[in-house]
Amino acid sequence: MKLFVVLLIGIGLAAYLIGNRVAFSPTTSLTTPPITQTETSGEVTVTATYQKGQIEVALDTHSVDLLGFDFSKSIQPLPTSVQMIADSEHHRRAILQFAKLKLPFTLTISNLADIPQRKLVFEGVNSK
Repeated sequence: MKLFVVLLIGIGLAAYLIGNRVAFSPTTSLTTPPITQTETSGEVTVTATYQKGQIEVALDTHSVDLLGFDFSKSIQPLPTSVQMIADSEHHRRAILQFAKLKLPFTLTISNLADIPQRKLVFEGVNSK
């Protein structure tokens, strides 16, 4: 009787493990987690988060007026659209859309608060 119970538990466990392995096979599509890069040169902190082909860029400071920065012209690659989320002198956030953007890539921000160029490199989890 004990052998039968152990055998039954073993078969149930094996079926469970096989079922889960099939559910999480390499062909299963999983959501890519966001990738965030931060750059802190000068008096402005730039935080950029990439997910699903778009980038959210946040500019934060307590000493520089950020309203003169143009998200549509001062970022490379050039975004196809810019949606402002927050727009004040010291805190600005925007969601940038791009025609084609695949990992790996470098986001270059030019002429922000007396820093000629800032580079944020996005390589992804599986990049070499």
